[in-house]
Amino acid sequence: MKKTILLILGFLFLTSLVFGQNAYKIYINEIRADDEGVDDICFVELIGPAGTDITNFEILHYNQTTTYQWTRTISSFSIPDDGITDSEGNSIGFFVLSYNTSVANYDQVDTFNPQNGPGDFLVLKDDSGNILDAVAWGSPTTNFITIGLTQSGTTTANNYLHSTLNDNASDTSLQAPDNVLGDNGSSWILADATPGTINSGQTSGNIILPVTLSSFTAQFINSTPTLYWTTQSETNNSCWNIYRSISQNIGQAILVNDGDIIIGAGTSTEPTDYIYVDENGVIENTTYWYWIESVDYSGETENYGPVSLTIPSEGNNIPEIPIVTGLHQNFPNPFNPSTLISFNIKEHETGILTVYNIKRQLIVEDEFGAGSHNFSWDAGNYSSGVYFYKLQTESYTKIMKMLMVK
Repeated sequence: MKKTILLILGFLFLTSLVFGQNAYKIYINEIRADDEGVDDICFVELIGPAGTDITNFEILHYNQTTTYQWTRTISSFSIPDDGITDSEGNSIGFFVLSYNTSVANYDQVDTFNPQNGPGDFLVLKDDSGNILDAVAWGSPTTNFITIGLTQSGTTTANNYLHSTLNDNASDTSLQAPDNVLGDNGSSWILADATPGTINSGQTSGNIILPVTLSSFTAQFINSTPTLYWTTQSETNNSCWNIYRSISQNIGQAILVNDGDIIIGAGTSTEPTDYIYVDENGVIENTTYWYWIESVDYSGETENYGPVSLTIPSEGNNIPEIPIVTGLHQNFPNPFNPSTLISFNIKEHETGILTVYNIKRQLIVEDEFGAGSHNFSWDAGNYSSGVYFYKLQTESYTKIMKMLMVK
């Protein structure tokens, strides 16, 4: 369910991965609130990718007069395939938490009562307590601030979705629009309740994230901070930015890749590895916090992180020996004329790094011992086009491609 790839080194300063987005693609899709005090068709519906395990996820109800009214923990459950797909062809489905069995297509029944009074909102949390989504209705007050929510026009974790609708009709519900991800609350509609099926205003149940991040780490390699991150999928992702701060406050962070374009994968359902070497000057015995920011083709951005990295003093900068072997995406890519190939070789192994062209003609071959390596290849004497590079050790083989554009 949670895929986090960590390269743990003999000398590695690394903190746990913290997502700045809804990493599960699970969202609140429909709310049938109690409008008369005794309403037996109350329910909350979630939408997400088929097969996603949401066991121990929580739904919390807040209002303007109390910190919260109730919390419901989802018992053992995986999102089913309900026969609809998003625009990428991925199967998605629903989870319906109902007040009782009179609700059609319910998945679990529990005693709860989402109110229709002013200032009510629901918060969805994963099994680690991270906020995935929040939807409000009526006339919300400032109570949401107490749980770390902020009013925003974008749909990311720790953001608050404001729906101004007030459901006073007996059989209607608050329903998310087709693009759940891009909604800012203004596009929610009031319509006949549709538990377990797409909403009246939906056509596909589109829940695509611009980026699904599987890992993000920071390492101190060759006396230089080096960032690695891997995406499982990307949608219209143009490029990346890197931010750094000496505190956990992103508002105090500086852009460190100014002038360096980190090209995104565009739209891709294949895993993509990235690397960035921060050569913008760091101070010994100082902890830095890093964020990565995706930028889509329309200029919309999403932040991920932070991860922290403590810069050691020169006397404590001992060689790093990885416990896993791995080859990473070259940076930059595309490139002209040089690029950096980063890889790790675990203890007691040696590896051969080769570079060859699309005709499989060998260009570079070099041997490396155990450790973390950054290999710079200057392709100034070669023509534009696709090239391949391969790392092979006793227990590992991986081939990746890169593009040189003059």
